[in-house]
Amino acid sequence: MTSSRAWLPLALVLFAVGWGANQFAPLLLVYRDTLDLSDTTRAAAFGIYAAGLVPGLLLGGPASDRFGRRRLVGAGALLSAAASVALAVGSLGVAGLFAGRLLAGVASGVVFSAGGAWMTELHRGASPGTGARRAAIAMTLGFGGGPLVAGFVAELLPAPDVLPYVVHLALMAAVIPLARRIPETVAARTPATPRIRLRVPKPARPAFWLTVVPMAPWVFALPTIAFAALPAEIGEVGGLAIVYSGAITAIGAFTGVLVQPAGRRFGEERGAALGLALGVVGLGVAMVAVTAAGAVLLVVVSLFLGCAYGLCLTAGLRLIETLSLPTERGALTGIYFALTYVGFAAPFLLAAVASETGYPAALAGTAALAALTAVWLLVRAALRPVGSAATAG
Repeated sequence: MTSSRAWLPLALVLFAVGWGANQFAPLLLVYRDTLDLSDTTRAAAFGIYAAGLVPGLLLGGPASDRFGRRRLVGAGALLSAAASVALAVGSLGVAGLFAGRLLAGVASGVVFSAGGAWMTELHRGASPGTGARRAAIAMTLGFGGGPLVAGFVAELLPAPDVLPYVVHLALMAAVIPLARRIPETVAARTPATPRIRLRVPKPARPAFWLTVVPMAPWVFALPTIAFAALPAEIGEVGGLAIVYSGAITAIGAFTGVLVQPAGRRFGEERGAALGLALGVVGLGVAMVAVTAAGAVLLVVVSLFLGCAYGLCLTAGLRLIETLSLPTERGALTGIYFALTYVGFAAPFLLAAVASETGYPAALAGTAALAALTAVWLLVRAALRPVGSAATAG
């Protein structure tokens, strides 16, 4: 471990970029009114984030393996600030919104993949999983804090389509200089060093394909159902719609933070299986919520699905830590996060199925898939001793 406090500045950078990634969610209601955006356009503005995120994840991690963590994280943090500038200008037109969301996706991908690997390396000598857990907590606090503050600012202050981004820009101005203070953990590469490599190392492939891949999409599938799909189906809270939307997002994220330390007791597969089991319970409550149109029940749903998010996210990061060598960790972390963000399609898939079957049936089918995944993870856990993911087949 380089220093007992060396990880703190990196945690602040991850927090700030996570803030910028999710601050947009409650503001969709603002743009619906100020720009007269259709449901389709708002969904596209929300989803284009993934178009920048996935290449950022897949290239940012392996690029940091070659060029160093500090360069990539610093560049990604600057892009996050630029995204907020574009989004503030986007209040004048749709093009700015799309450009800002695309930039936010690239920034998040680069910082989360390179920064996640960096955090793990700053905790050499600490107990296994410490770095992964702290990275997940920092990002998740940002995921929750961004929409919560943005919702309150947009609801209660003037210029609701500009001031939330000013808050994020102030935060980024405070944390970007901190990146220079973080010790570099990647040794300088020689000209003979292979160029950027994006692959799963051969010894890790069985555990990666059989454990990480089935679990990863659930990391974001479950919480996005809570904050992106269900509020519109249940109905808005009169007079406080923007705050309520931000609060639902924040409740899930903060619950995910609080539950993460408990995941250490169960091991990787068992921890993820527990998270999915709690997700099944949350989806069951959601079936009641959409039938009764109960705003209070949606809070309960967010609590359960937030627990699922936190347990699954940290279980996956711990697995990546055990499956990878330092020279491969950035690439594998990026691949893992790319797989988790596949879950962002869940609200759209759920809505498509619900249009034919109704939401209760669609949620029941989702719960059944989550339960089957949990059972599979328990089978995987039974096939190897806890802590030997790197050699499991």
